[in-house]
Amino acid sequence: MVQYQKMIQSFVTKNRLAPAVFQQERMAKAAISEVYPIWLKYGGMVGPHFHLGDKTYILTDEQWGKFSMELIVDFKGKLEAAKSITFEDALNINDAISMIR
Repeated sequence: MVQYQKMIQSFVTKNRLAPAVFQQERMAKAAISEVYPIWLKYGGMVGPHFHLGDKTYILTDEQWGKFSMELIVDFKGKLEAAKSITFEDALNINDAISMIR
């Protein structure tokens, strides 16, 4: 979500989020083993989180709910401002919206 870095920075600041603390020095010196979370071992954190610079912010479900509402407002604005969309965009938007619960 690189295009939302300003929105993310604002959210982090406004909500006084603290970055997650990982034992990066220790991880750099040792091979990743069963000691580390499964998402770190296999290269992807599951769950809502932001990356800002070299820091990672892990969000609670409530925090993600608040941030996702900001995204929805932004998405609505972009769709309302569009004069038209391509057929392919319509298919992609439909596919994405169909998966929203």
